[in-house]
Formats: sequence, C-alpha cells, structure tokens
Amino acid sequence: MKIVSIFELSKGSLFAVKYEEEDLDALEVLQEQWSDGEFLREFFRKYKKDYESYYPEFVYLDLDNDE
Repeated sequence: MKIVSIFELSKGSLFAVKYEEEDLDALEVLQEQWSDGEFLREFFRKYKKDYESYYPEFVYLDLDNDE
C-alpha cells in the first residue's frame, strides 16, 4: 500500500491510498463509480432506507422506475 498525492496543485496536502495489486488509487475508483449510472442506481437502491431516515424532509426518487 502506498499513499499517493492526488492533486498536482496541492502536493503534500491531499492523498489517496493505492494498493500495489490495484491499477487505480482510491480516488480513481470513486470517480469511476460516481460516473457509472448503474452503480449509482444500485447504491441508492441498497441504501434507500438510510438516506430516507437521514433526510426525511426530502422526497426520494423512484429508483424502481426506469424512466
């Protein structure tokens, strides 16, 4: 495991974990996941109850409707 700097302009300030057996560091993994619509849909389906209990005042999207 290495700690790698993640932003050129802030060297020495912001870091991510990079495991030797992985091609991507932790930030790159998150960026790929957050850019993947299907990953996000499944994530919010899985944690819908957590979201609703933390933000009860917000109306939650219907993730079961593919429109």
